[in-house]
Amino acid sequence: MMILKLAFLLSITGAVSCFSTPSHYRLGCNKAVVSHENERTSSLFSTASADTKTSTDTIEPQVKASRRDRLLNSIQIWALRRPRNIVSRMILFPISVVEGVMANQPPYLDRKRQIFGPNFCCAGQVVLGEFASLDSALTQPQGRTNRLGTSVLDRKHMPADDRTVFPLALSNNGAGGDGEYEQVRQWIEDYITNDAAKKRKNDAVAEKLLDELAKDYTEMEHGKGGAFFADPKQGLLRFMVRYMHYVLLGMDPDAKDAIDVLSKFYFEDNAILHYFYSFKLIRRNKLFGQVTSIYKEAPALVGSRENDPKYNNMTKDEMASLMVALLAIAAQAGPLALSNTAMGGAPLPSYVGRKTSEIHPTHVWDKIDLDDRDEVERYLFECGRLWMPVSASHRVAQGRFTTTIQDKEYSFPKGTIVNIPMILGMLDEKTWGPSTYEFDHERKNLCPFSMMFNSVGDRTNGRICPGRDIALTVLTDMMIKIGKVRRASAGEK
Repeated sequence: MMILKLAFLLSITGAVSCFSTPSHYRLGCNKAVVSHENERTSSLFSTASADTKTSTDTIEPQVKASRRDRLLNSIQIWALRRPRNIVSRMILFPISVVEGVMANQPPYLDRKRQIFGPNFCCAGQVVLGEFASLDSALTQPQGRTNRLGTSVLDRKHMPADDRTVFPLALSNNGAGGDGEYEQVRQWIEDYITNDAAKKRKNDAVAEKLLDELAKDYTEMEHGKGGAFFADPKQGLLRFMVRYMHYVLLGMDPDAKDAIDVLSKFYFEDNAILHYFYSFKLIRRNKLFGQVTSIYKEAPALVGSRENDPKYNNMTKDEMASLMVALLAIAAQAGPLALSNTAMGGAPLPSYVGRKTSEIHPTHVWDKIDLDDRDEVERYLFECGRLWMPVSASHRVAQGRFTTTIQDKEYSFPKGTIVNIPMILGMLDEKTWGPSTYEFDHERKNLCPFSMMFNSVGDRTNGRICPGRDIALTVLTDMMIKIGKVRRASAGEK
């Protein structure tokens, strides 16, 4: 029990003391320059002009490991190499739960890398942060378990009846899976992100929603943390509920009663917390049943076939529960996080020893060509590079492997959870050069090497975000429409 307490305290004190950070394809970068295959992990230096490059510093930060840092890393190395040891189990679980929450903040993993190098142990996982390792992990089949980023998910709250149909927790064929992941994803592609959804994202209804959002922007406080970003009854949050439920599910965005329930569920009651083990003691959201009932009547689900082997024999209840998880964790949360960064609702992270948090991306937004969708998309990709909506993923090792941590080789057994820290790939100075922590939306290979959509550009293992086209379309549309309103308003002043 003393060991367990020690591990728990180390997770809290080590994490809290080491950083301070704010709260958070068609790959449409047709003008991006792609390097040759053998240059993928070499220095790719920026070619931006002075008008589009926001500079901070290129000082190499000096981060010293505290005793807690070293002890926490060493304890996890020892325990992860002995997963069946009862002491290892007592140590790893509390560390996984507590440090898993802390490590979802990008500065945490970045600081760890500055101390230990690209490979280390964190949140009960082996972190392999070399760009080449990340490239391989994101383009080869993955074994999965109940994790989101670095956090532990509550298995009992996964969308299912008596099984898991949550795709982020299902393994690929070829990595321990039995086809369930591919079947669930096929349902998403056939009924949720299908051609009908892609048509809706460009129709008159979607355009009307964007016009209303631009009007809210002009009438509401839209500085950092302003009402435009935070009010669930209007502004960005309300728009995202209406837009995503219209485009993905075919629901009426003007059905006020249903939209009121959904807005309260997702943003006032923080539906996303339902899935994290760290918040296990929080009572199940009272609106959960009401929301799944709304979804079962949505056009996309009404048209879905139940108990079809092609779609993992999912029932309507499972489909509705799955949609709650997808909308809470990904379809709304991702675009909201990126748009907050891109429109100035939240500052960039405070990476230790850097001045990235002092950059104002909106200064670049005010200068880019808003009639050039490719340039607007590159702006969004650079915002996402410096603060990814999802900073890490994971895989389960399919066999024993050996890696180097601080110049010493360690072997880990089959079944070890390996963290895939995409944020470290996006902040890899061997790949991005001396301007890594600066803002430069014209940097070389920005889109082809981006890991923002759980892929490397458009190269994927079948796990690339199924809604990437829809997300990128709405984000680009928002930046263009609101950008023009913003400039018109500035001109009037």
